Formats: sequence, structure tokens, C-alpha cells
Amino acid sequence: MSNGNIAMTPTFGTSTNWPILRSTATLAIKRIRKGEIPGPRLTVSDPWITRVYLEGVPDEYQLIIDSPREAAQRTRELIARGSDLIKTWVGLTEEDYRAVVNQAHQHNVKVHAHLYRPEAIRAAIAAGVDVFQHVGSARNPAYDKELVSEIAHKNIPVVDFSSNLGLSGNGGVSGATL
Repeated sequence: MSNGNIAMTPTFGTSTNWPILRSTATLAIKRIRKGEIPGPRLTVSDPWITRVYLEGVPDEYQLIIDSPREAAQRTRELIARGSDLIKTWVGLTEEDYRAVVNQAHQHNVKVHAHLYRPEAIRAAIAAGVDVFQHVGSARNPAYDKELVSEIAHKNIPVVDFSSNLGLSGNGGVSGATL
């Protein structure tokens, strides 16, 4: 995300943005936070944590782990580098999610999980993941009522895919995709 793109987001009605890769926008973020240039409140993350290498995605966008211990270590590293939130991607086990959540919550950092499959959603719920990204997208069939009810009753925010495209009419946070 370039400095110009960050400064322009309020023009499009965006008040908060979650850009990936703090390093690409560090100067603009500092200037916005100091009030030197206009821009949105930014909650920034670094690469997501996953067990699945995603072809076509730059390596710097993903941290591939192979154990809960490594998931915890990568979470500590991301927080030390200044991540405001931790993103996770597909392929993690419940134990992986627990390791990430435990480390992040020790530093008052929230964990966002990109989720699609019901068993992954249940693992993330059990581990205490804070925010669900893209639940209901990826052409999945509708989730069962019990799962939707659990997400709703635990007050877990769901950010749908259209929010990334600026298409959501309600600021991007929606349960409509459930």
C-alpha cells in the first residue's frame, strides 16, 4: 500500500484499514499517527501465519509453520516487529490457533483468522480467535445453524470479503455471508 493510497482511503469513506505488511507503509503510518497527513486509523499486520503455502502469493505475505511451538514463536516475532494484530490463514490446527492466541493475548494483540471450512471455524472458536475474516466466502455451502448461532452468541466479529473490495454497504462488518 503506497503512501498515496493510505492517505486517500478517507476520501472513499474508509475510517479504519488493516493493511498487510507494515514495512510497505511504515513512513505513512507514522505520519498519519502524528497528524502530519490525513489518513485512516490503521491497524496493521505483517505476514499471516499458516501451514499451507499459497502459490502465487509473495513469500513475504506468509509465514509457513509446522508446529504450535513455531506458531507461538512467529507470533512473538510479529509482535516484536510492531504488528497491531496477528493474521492467520488456512491449515492451522486448534493447537496452532491456541499457541497464536495465547501469545498474542499476552500482549493485548487480537488474532484474525481467515476461515472457510466449518471444522476450521470450530477450531478457531475453541482457541479464542478474536475476529473471523472471509467466513462464508470461497463458494462454501451455508454453515449449519448451530455453528452460526455459536459465532453470534460469542459475539465474534465477521469481516466479509466484500469489505476488502469496498462493496459492503455497512462498513464491511457483516454476518450476512453466514
